[in-house]
Amino acid sequence: MHFEAEQVVTKKNKTVILRPASVDEAQALIDAMVDIAETSPYILMTAESFRKQTVEDEVKWIEKYANDPRSILILAEFEKKIVGILNFGTNKDPKTRHRGSLGISLHHSMRGEGLGELMFKKLLRELARVEDLLQIDLAMMGDNHQAYNLYKKVGFIEVGRTPLAYRQPDGSFCEDVQMVLPFSGKKSPKTSNGKI
Repeated sequence: MHFEAEQVVTKKNKTVILRPASVDEAQALIDAMVDIAETSPYILMTAESFRKQTVEDEVKWIEKYANDPRSILILAEFEKKIVGILNFGTNKDPKTRHRGSLGISLHHSMRGEGLGELMFKKLLRELARVEDLLQIDLAMMGDNHQAYNLYKKVGFIEVGRTPLAYRQPDGSFCEDVQMVLPFSGKKSPKTSNGKI
């Protein structure tokens, strides 16, 4: 999805640009994710997994979001450095195309700034252009209380947990928490069992 860059100001007065990614910064995007993963135990992939990404694969990933009107990749840039990444894509199957899922990652230096909420607001404004989108899904590690509180604040509802979903480097396990955000400004439709 194509969208316009936007300048936002965080709680601690940092001016951040929310913008699309370009293919010529594929390596910078890989490097940013390695840096983020090294300082966060809650990223679903490891720093080593990101190091194995090739520039060619990253270019394809960036192009996928740029060329799909139902997907979006938002970068947060502070002082010419990528400090946040939010990616969202809708499902392709006709039975589930009314849903999409997202991932968001923030550099440790930007946590507590309100940047995640600013990125979500940008996402929701841009997704208003996507037809037939009724629900946004996400999965997160159960121990990530800061992210959980952010998701609840922007309207996500917890719908389930999977035990022993993630093994941390120290051998401990985390639950997978599934959350959904009803979308489109309409009242959320009921499922076949009457619940959301």
